[in-house]
Amino acid sequence: MKSKQELFSGKISTYDKNDFFNNWKKIDKNLGARWDAELKYSPHKDLKNPTLTDKYFVNAIVRLLSAWLPKKRNLKVLKYDLYNEATMTATLADWFLSRGYDYYGVDISKEVVKLARKNFKGRINPGQFKYGDIRSLPFDDNTFDIVFSFGTIEHIRENAQSVREAYRVLKPGGEAFITVWNRWQ
Repeated sequence: MKSKQELFSGKISTYDKNDFFNNWKKIDKNLGARWDAELKYSPHKDLKNPTLTDKYFVNAIVRLLSAWLPKKRNLKVLKYDLYNEATMTATLADWFLSRGYDYYGVDISKEVVKLARKNFKGRINPGQFKYGDIRSLPFDDNTFDIVFSFGTIEHIRENAQSVREAYRVLKPGGEAFITVWNRWQ
């Protein structure tokens, strides 16, 4: 695996608007490796408890989801991005599980998926956390009641494709909850 310096040489990232639009082919080619490196060098993975910011993040989302999501048990939920499950920085998975939802996740980073599976061993079947790309989900059509994405699809240029994929894997009548960061968040 390349070092973080090699992966980020030339300051190519999904956070730089100029690089995002002008150097997308280079970013996209190494997207999984980029997030593998992000996890490897992230201080979050060594924390044992969520930070105050993490707690605020979870509480804000839980307030919204409590109002919006159906209050039925055993609904199948797919979450885009497993970084928080891998680093235990935002325990949304715990909230979904406590409500009786059947919780699944997908991430483009093999390392993120591996660590998320380890963190949820015995609580979630390892096959429910999958390695994959949100532009081409590794799930069958009409699989999920809910698709949840918070702060994920803005990291790719083909975000409309990720929304189409959410629609494809939703059961008829299913709901997608997708948000992106903006300057007021």
